[in-house]
Amino acid sequence: MIYQRWLATALVLVVVFLAAVPASAEVIADFAGGDSSTVVDGWPGMAGGGWAGAWIEYVNNATYTVGTTNTAPQVDPASDTGIYLDVSMTPTRNSSPGRYASVARDYTAGIDVAVSHTLEFSLRVNEDVQDEDTTFTTSTDRYQLFDCPDWDQGGAGANCSWIIGAYGGSATWLSASKVKHWVVYDGNNDAGGFYDAQNIDTGIAVTKDTVYDFLLEIDADTKTWDVTISSGGTTLYDSTEDNPDGLGWRNADATVAGLPHFATYGDTTADTRAYSLDSIKITQIPEPSTLVLILALSMIGLIRRSR
Repeated sequence: MIYQRWLATALVLVVVFLAAVPASAEVIADFAGGDSSTVVDGWPGMAGGGWAGAWIEYVNNATYTVGTTNTAPQVDPASDTGIYLDVSMTPTRNSSPGRYASVARDYTAGIDVAVSHTLEFSLRVNEDVQDEDTTFTTSTDRYQLFDCPDWDQGGAGANCSWIIGAYGGSATWLSASKVKHWVVYDGNNDAGGFYDAQNIDTGIAVTKDTVYDFLLEIDADTKTWDVTISSGGTTLYDSTEDNPDGLGWRNADATVAGLPHFATYGDTTADTRAYSLDSIKITQIPEPSTLVLILALSMIGLIRRSR
């Protein structure tokens, strides 16, 4: 009889514990609102839903077209609306300074960036970078995804945390075997240089019209990050297999700014970078210490009831 009471009490407290666990915060951008500045989930959107403001564009020596579309094929086939963001960029000059464009959005109104969280998004490259006749041929031809605290930044700098890239040619900081592959950056948290050894080859050749699903686990305590890249439900790369302790941020002084950038580069007026973006979700799960505290309080209640 006593055992049955203990069991019943324990079950009640488990239910109480689960109910007391804070729900994970989520910030989402599916572009369901289409081209609108008066809808949170639109382009450029507006503040709300955890977003600190609308989407931000930064363009330098380039023409840039960006907007929502629902033209097939969809980036996210599971989407109810099928709407996604479509982006293209063409340089307006053949010489330096940089020729690039990026879009970014601040999620710090809904996520505490000092606490670890996850970032998910789906991206499709809409040019055939593998074609021998392509204009995607030099290290300045790039798709680059990164987080940094400055909105007016077209490329990954020393102030970034995580960095993902695809590059058209080799350089001192990128060996030829990594060209036209997705490459992830393993930094030393020292805001140091961009080195080949730190640009890790995922082995994934970037192909036109393939939807890549990225899942980043961002650890604000250890200043590391993990990334999984999938396509069609199949995992193509998991950084934890070769880097179980995580990939390092490039800069440990700056917290994760909560300002992810999706950028493109070109080096001649013959270039046209093009990609589609969808299904962005940032999730913050309660810290383990919070869960332990709730469980401890539940157990204390269990002991008092038994007495």
